[in-house]
Amino acid sequence: MTSDNLCVLCGTELRVAIEAPPTTYAAPGAYGVSECPACGLGHTSPAPSEAALRDLYAQDYGYGAHDLIAPEKRWRSAQILSRVVGASDHSILDIGCMQGFLLDAAKARGIARRQGIELSPGPAEEARRKGHDVFGGTVEEFARDRGDAPGFDVIVAQHVLEHVVDLASFVATTRQLLAPGGKLCLCVPNFSSKLRRALPRSWSWYQVPAHVYHFTLPSLTRLLEKVGLHIDQSFENGGDSLFLLMTGVNTLSSKAPGQMRKAPSMALRLGVRPVSRVLRSYFHLGDDELMVVASEQKH
Repeated sequence: MTSDNLCVLCGTELRVAIEAPPTTYAAPGAYGVSECPACGLGHTSPAPSEAALRDLYAQDYGYGAHDLIAPEKRWRSAQILSRVVGASDHSILDIGCMQGFLLDAAKARGIARRQGIELSPGPAEEARRKGHDVFGGTVEEFARDRGDAPGFDVIVAQHVLEHVVDLASFVATTRQLLAPGGKLCLCVPNFSSKLRRALPRSWSWYQVPAHVYHFTLPSLTRLLEKVGLHIDQSFENGGDSLFLLMTGVNTLSSKAPGQMRKAPSMALRLGVRPVSRVLRSYFHLGDDELMVVASEQKH
């Protein structure tokens, strides 16, 4: 990220969007979000240092809460695959595959060549125990280590891009991994969602500083066009039950958003299991998640 208050995509001067967003990963008011008035890209402010992010992922960041909604995560992955995978697609790469939820769904669809990339050792090992081929590292490291292996018909990255510091490197490397005619599917929190605008101090997908950037459709379009990809389809999905419960806790609590750092986990653990299945229908009703399917631009 830049330190001169300019948008990393278009160079426009940023303006403050929210000063103290609710987050699980920082002290109250330690970070805010600035917004580009031209392309809409949100920037966590101040820009988190690489050292701060390393410490966060080593000490505070975990996938335990996601384990509580594993059936829902698998179900959402199947919904996503149904939109992006065609009859002629025989290979898939899942970047940030966690415990292999999307790879489970790909296996069920009969996709022959399936690979995952996951930085966190625990989830990666769990996915391997289920028989999935999972690389432990970054997408750049994966690309360097694979030699002349063929590209992928479909590459999916669910809720990964918002964590990436070097956006240009990520999308350029991902494009290199696509087979001719391949498709890239990105899912990110939607910074333009109706619920965020209605409840700007309660919306729970800010998660600064773990979420370094906050995307809109125009900003995703601009980012992908920089590496020669164009968006063929875009979708808006509702957030998962963790997102909804967390937003509800933030809304109902009398505490300032930043003070919710520790409180939500107990509320989530008490409430998420019995309501996860009921709240799945919000996937088709909300717009908190932005999903795009992109391919190489035709000349």
